[in-house]
Amino acid sequence: MLAPWGEGGWIDGVIDLVLHDPAANDVWVVDWKTNRRRAGERDEDLLRRLVATYEAQLEAYGRAMEGFFPEARVRRLVYSSAAGAWTEVGPRG
Repeated sequence: MLAPWGEGGWIDGVIDLVLHDPAANDVWVVDWKTNRRRAGERDEDLLRRLVATYEAQLEAYGRAMEGFFPEARVRRLVYSSAAGAWTEVGPRG
């Protein structure tokens, strides 16, 4: 994905998965992470760490999808292979 970002800026990245449900008017942007779990790190802590690390990236992906689906609710999610779970990243701002 190469998308405009603010005045004179661009975001470059690869979105792992986009799901569009036209009946529900939802778009899910899923970023699949293979980061390893730290020693003693619980699933919840791993997911919180991934959100903190990748929140800006997911926000950029979400904003790009809002341009493609202006009327849809865009959800930003991080999926962790290590935890086998996902969590939603709230919009920034």
